Amino acid sequence: MAQLGISDREAASALHLSLAVTVKKLNNKSGLNLTEAEALARLLQIGDEAFGEYFFA
Repeated sequence: MAQLGISDREAASALHLSLAVTVKKLNNKSGLNLTEAEALARLLQIGDEAFGEYFFA
């Protein structure tokens, strides 16, 4: 996210979650559901071909 200049607050907005919950999810303290993973992929410009590598590896 830092390489793209995306803040945790921007990610929280994209996920429609609080900042605290988003930080937990980004730090792997809480799981992502598919809808959240898809929203993050759009935000981070992760294409379909790489989606599994980022979210299911």
